Amino acid sequence: MTEIWCRKEAALKKLPKTVPGVPSKNITSARVRTWDLPNLSNRHRYLALLSYLEIYNERLRDLLRDDTGESLTLKEDPTKGTYVAGGLREVTVKDATECAALVQQGDQRRVAAATKMNAASSRSHAVLTLSLEAIAINDDDKRGNAIRRGRLHLVDLAGSERQTRTGATGDRLKEAASINLSLSALGNVISALAAGNGRHVPYRYK
Repeated sequence: MTEIWCRKEAALKKLPKTVPGVPSKNITSARVRTWDLPNLSNRHRYLALLSYLEIYNERLRDLLRDDTGESLTLKEDPTKGTYVAGGLREVTVKDATECAALVQQGDQRRVAAATKMNAASSRSHAVLTLSLEAIAINDDDKRGNAIRRGRLHLVDLAGSERQTRTGATGDRLKEAASINLSLSALGNVISALAAGNGRHVPYRYK
């Protein structure tokens, strides 16, 4: 599993919604043979799946569904590990063009609002996940129909904000508080992981 995180200051995010963000740039710039799935190997069959979710005010929403009002939840399972429950949509994709179209569709559903620093400020974090499965189909393979799975997570973080600079009030202020709290919690997790020494990692902090 691979994760790529990106965080920008709010002042740097004065971009129209038509400008591709971190997830779409990474997907559409893929020039590796991963996208030539049928020709990778005659011993495997490949399947690529894309999902896109938003974290807004501590709630999860599926950005690839028309009805994004239903909140998803995180669950833990001894076998699955941590996963999203509630019907997160995974779409089969064949190439970067199909991925880019889905990302653009999801970006249009993300919550954005105007502040003094940005006319279309992202008010949420987003996680784009590309899952790839390689299924062995050659009878000579001693492992039989073994399945190998890999995942790439692209995480677009909303920028931290200061009320004195953004002029946020009401809902915008509530959103900013949620954004800053989650970024602080993430920072604590990263610091604990970097420190090592058996230090407690506060994954569950709220």
